[in-house]
Amino acid sequence: MSKLADRLKKAATNDTGVAVEKAAAKAAATLQHTTVETEIVLRTEADIKDNPIYKILNNESAMDDAQIVEALGKYLARDKSVSKEENDLRISQFAEFNRYYQDQMVSLAQKLAEFSHDDALSMYDDTVEGIKDKLGAFKGDIEPLVRALKVIREAEAAGKDPHALIEEVQKMTREEASLKEQVAYLEVGINMTDLELNSLESTSKRLKLDIELASETKSKKEALVTSHEEKIAGYNSKFLGGLRFKDEIISEEYQLRWAKEGVDQSESEITTLTSRLDETASEMAEKERAKAGYTIEHSNASLELASVSSALQGNADYMAISKLLEITGNEYKGKREGLVGNAQKFIEDAIVQFNGCIDRFTALEGEIQTFSHAAQNIVDKQYLLIAGAEKAYKATQGEIDLDTAAEARLAEEEKDLEFHSSAREKLITDIKDGKVFLNTFLPTRDSVVNFRQILASREAEFTALSGLVQGKRLDAEELRTNGAVAVASQLVMTLKSLEAAVAGQKTDMLRDMLADFTASARQATDQVLGDLVKDQKGRNDRLDQAITELVDMQVKIDDFSDELLSERITSAGLTEAIIEATDRVVKSTEDLANTVADGRREAKEQVGKVEASGIVDSYEKERRASAGPVPKVD
Repeated sequence: MSKLADRLKKAATNDTGVAVEKAAAKAAATLQHTTVETEIVLRTEADIKDNPIYKILNNESAMDDAQIVEALGKYLARDKSVSKEENDLRISQFAEFNRYYQDQMVSLAQKLAEFSHDDALSMYDDTVEGIKDKLGAFKGDIEPLVRALKVIREAEAAGKDPHALIEEVQKMTREEASLKEQVAYLEVGINMTDLELNSLESTSKRLKLDIELASETKSKKEALVTSHEEKIAGYNSKFLGGLRFKDEIISEEYQLRWAKEGVDQSESEITTLTSRLDETASEMAEKERAKAGYTIEHSNASLELASVSSALQGNADYMAISKLLEITGNEYKGKREGLVGNAQKFIEDAIVQFNGCIDRFTALEGEIQTFSHAAQNIVDKQYLLIAGAEKAYKATQGEIDLDTAAEARLAEEEKDLEFHSSAREKLITDIKDGKVFLNTFLPTRDSVVNFRQILASREAEFTALSGLVQGKRLDAEELRTNGAVAVASQLVMTLKSLEAAVAGQKTDMLRDMLADFTASARQATDQVLGDLVKDQKGRNDRLDQAITELVDMQVKIDDFSDELLSERITSAGLTEAIIEATDRVVKSTEDLANTVADGRREAKEQVGKVEASGIVDSYEKERRASAGPVPKVD
């Protein structure tokens, strides 16, 4: 195979083309991974800066578009005034520059794949969910206040003294608390008595066992006493027994004394154990009586507690006032003081988090715009490159057509000659060289055209992706402004209104409670509701207004919570939409890989055609006869 065919085949199977194809597949695969591995080396601007086509398109000579197209057409067209090697080099530079643009898009696709896994959306979701949960908790804190104030308002409207109602509930709650303590105390007494009875029962069982063992020991000792007495009597009953059995009698008398001492000891032990058993039985009887007393008291107290609790829980007004009393208790003071401050702090934190989301979405918009501008810049340059390539093709094809016509005329003129004139031979060679040039040139030109079409089709995808991210940024801004900020402002004003509404009341606990509530909010606003009037109607009007604002506050929290919930649902769908949009953009690398593969196949086909036609072999014979070795083109 000729060296020219070798170079054509090398161009068709260039390692860079394989790298582009691998990079495209790898970029698409990153949608299923959380990181992007860049194992391949893509061409950069530094690698291509000496390429003449790059210099022309980079407009180093400050030409307008028409001049750039003209310069490209002139450079890429077959130039008969230079060597074939120089023309081949220009085609190689053309292909190299095209692959540089393809590598740029592969790199861009990899960045887009990385973008699809940005944590901005999850950060946004977490912020929305956190605000929703905390607002719900705060709403639960203020609901008892709403109910209690309504009860007070209704009592006043009915001409009743709300303080008498509060005192009645206070009495019931104190009684309930006292009964709870009493029931708990009695339960402890019953439990302790049970423990003591169990201990006494164990002691009684142990004493009875000890008495039984001592009685058995006493019986054995008494049997020994009888035995020794009988033996002594037997010895004495015999003739001269006192003298004859003196030693035996002494021994038996000694053992008799020991046995009697054992009997006395056992009797003493039994007496002591029996006394202790009687004492234990007495203690057990006392504890049983105490337990019975505790049980009766516990039963009575429990019934009374159930009655009081039922009276409280069965009356919604009582329960509301009871909760109010709980809130106003000293043990609740710390929570009252921190409630507003904590609520405001969490809203401020949420605003900071929303700002973080907005900044992230804004940055992503900028990245997408950068991607889009980079792709558009390549598209614009591709238009110029394609126009120049088309101009070069027409110029080269025009020369071939002229040479073909001229050769045909000479063929007609020399039809009777047995040999070709040198002029005709030159035309034949030029025609063959021109066709070889175009066969090498056209696959690269077609690859550039296809690549430009792929890039142009991606413009809508970039626009859609940018719109999705922009939409989320606007959502975050709306939630920050109309949601968190509005709720925070309403919170402060509502509590200030409540403070003003009860300022005319004589119930110290209400004033103290609201003073605690607003301690951390006093500097948030300079205006209260206005001067307070002294009459009952004025107090009622202010209380009505405070309750209305507090209820509105709850409604606002509900609405905002619903908005946050809806945002979570929408955000889940958006994540899928962004990934799908990114997928479509990244798919351009797959199309790019197909384009490169198609170009290689076409180049191989052209190589086959060139070899089959014999053009290359004919040209090589002439070249070897007139020229030196062909320089290698990288």
